[in-house]
Amino acid sequence: MNNRIDAPIVLEERPSRAGRPILDLILGSGWRFPLAMSIVMLGLMGLGMALGVSFIPDGPWHHAGSFASRLLSWDGNWYFEIASNGYAWNPAVGMQLGHYQNVDFYPLYPLIERVVMVITGNGSPEMMVALCLALGVASVFAFHRLARRVLPADAAKCATAVYAFWPATIYFAMGYPTGLINLCALAALS
Repeated sequence: MNNRIDAPIVLEERPSRAGRPILDLILGSGWRFPLAMSIVMLGLMGLGMALGVSFIPDGPWHHAGSFASRLLSWDGNWYFEIASNGYAWNPAVGMQLGHYQNVDFYPLYPLIERVVMVITGNGSPEMMVALCLALGVASVFAFHRLARRVLPADAAKCATAVYAFWPATIYFAMGYPTGLINLCALAALS
């Protein structure tokens, strides 16, 4: 029995990376559409917020501060306070009706906020809104990557557009962990 192979060995050529945009190298070939959707999403958010800022009344949560501090309302403010000052429990208040304490919030997002504060030396509301937006945009990319894996190309683009323009994406700009939660869920599905 002859184990000799007479056919020549052919090595597969790898596609050249020369001349490819840097984002192709980092994100793969499907980055352009989610980038476009993210830019349009952020533009529409900015336009809507700029138009709406004059209609937000002053009050306990909507104060006449910076634009970013207005975005850190409700839970966003709680997360910001945890990142800035840590958790606190006041046993005198306990669980009395109408008295809230920050121990109700999970620690991962405030921990990430705190790390960003320490690394950048910037603990401003603007930095926290930027972190929120970055996580939201990253979730658009992660969603598109998953959609491309499980759907035909056109359906994946349509699904990504729906995700990017879903009305609750406004929470990507409000200091909420929505982008982080979505990233974790998408990672679990990938």
